[in-house]
Amino acid sequence: MHTRINTADCDGFLNLKQGAQYIVFGYRRRNWNFRDVLPNADEVLSTGLCTRTREQKSGQEDLRKLGAGKTPE
Repeated sequence: MHTRINTADCDGFLNLKQGAQYIVFGYRRRNWNFRDVLPNADEVLSTGLCTRTREQKSGQEDLRKLGAGKTPE
């Protein structure tokens, strides 16, 4: 998952706290913004300010709507 620290548009996410748990709403996108760090990736998973990504403690409503999670196979 990649994001930029950028408040000018939706491409960034600011104020991530080390050790905090987050509910991350991500999306797949063409890699035009991360070529400097991922030069060989055609697509990346990304998140930004315009998503509902937030600290888990602030996202209880989202967790209720999403329901119980399951371990990926």
